[in-house]
Formats: sequence, structure tokens, C-alpha cells
Amino acid sequence: MIVVDRVTKIFDRGRPEEFTALSGISLTIAAGETVVLMGPSGSGKTTLLSILGALCRPTSGRVQVAGRDLTRMPERSLSLLRRRTFGFVFQQPHLVRGLRVIDNVLLPALPVSDPEEGLRERARSLLERLGLGCRAEARAESLSCGEAQRAALARALILDPPIVIADEPTAHLDTARAAELISLLASLPAGGKTLVIASHDPLVAEASFVERILAMRDGRILEAG
Repeated sequence: MIVVDRVTKIFDRGRPEEFTALSGISLTIAAGETVVLMGPSGSGKTTLLSILGALCRPTSGRVQVAGRDLTRMPERSLSLLRRRTFGFVFQQPHLVRGLRVIDNVLLPALPVSDPEEGLRERARSLLERLGLGCRAEARAESLSCGEAQRAALARALILDPPIVIADEPTAHLDTARAAELISLLASLPAGGKTLVIASHDPLVAEASFVERILAMRDGRILEAG
């Protein structure tokens, strides 16, 4: 379970360009739930995802994941928890050019002491599941946009995280590729994963696997549907 308690995030605090990205957000997300954050650019969706995923700390307020207070954890412990707890899918795939697809998928696992062969088998299994088995040895730059985003999803899942956070995952995909990725995301809750997506894509909001939609504007949650 994720519990967000009166979280505020202020950038450039005390400077002329000070900006309040989040204003007193409170939110509870149950384990295994799928939640979509909807709102225009600048509404605070990405900032909220970053705080939920322990990529940045709030200015005030608390975030708890499975009973652990992320806002009070030292950075070393937070880094380990982040690696084991969250899988991230961003607007851009951010694959490393020059590396094979399978090596890109394995990147989050490099600091982990699991046996390499077991991880490689898992990476190949994920790529097969996502329709990229035949592209495992290809260079990342040779993939199409849809293939690259599927490879990014495989990378997010390599350590089998209980929570997957996706920021505008269909933003740069055409309708067919977006529907394909949504179908892949839809399979995650069935495996017990919690899924939090930020999007302004109606295809995401209308997906049958979405359990709750939160509308955001100006750093606040307006309504839930």
C-alpha cells in the first residue's frame, strides 16, 4: 500500500523563480490497484510520480510504502528500496545506444548480486513475452518506437518490482502502438502489481483495467473517478 500524507513540493524555494508543483496532496493506493493520474502539462503528475517512486523527496508531508516512511530514510537505504520496489517506464524509452536490447533490459540489475545467468534467462523470457524475443541481440538504436517502449517495459520488470510507475508511456506512440502497450500494461495487475500511470491519453483512461482516475490541476487532486 502507498500512503501519501499532505505532500507539498516546492522547487527553487526562497528564490524569485520559486514554484509550487504539489500542494498538500493526500492519497492512498491499495496494493494491486491500478490508478491513472490525468491532467494537463504542469498539473503536477510527473512530480507526484517522482515522489511516489522515491526519485525525489517532498518539501513537506510523508510518503509511506508498505509501512515504510520514505521521507525519513537515508539515501543509501532509499536507493536500495527504490531498486527493489519500483519499476519505471518514462515518456522516452531512454535505451542506451550501442548496447544490445538484452543488455539494456539488464541495466537495473547490474548492482544486484543475483546470478547473472538467471537474470539473463529472465530478461530473455520478458522479451519473448513482450514480442521482442527475436530482437534481444539487436542494437537498441535499431528498434522502432513501439519496440523501444516494450524494451523499456521489460527493463522496468527485470527485478520483478511490486510497483510499476509509468509517466506518459504512450505519448510518442501512434494509436496502434499505444493500444499494444496498454494491452501489455493491462497484464500487470493480474500478476498482483500496483500500477500508477500519469497520462493525458484517452486510450489509457478508457482502458478496462484502470480502477481509478485522479484528475490533477495546479498541483492538486481535483476529483477521483
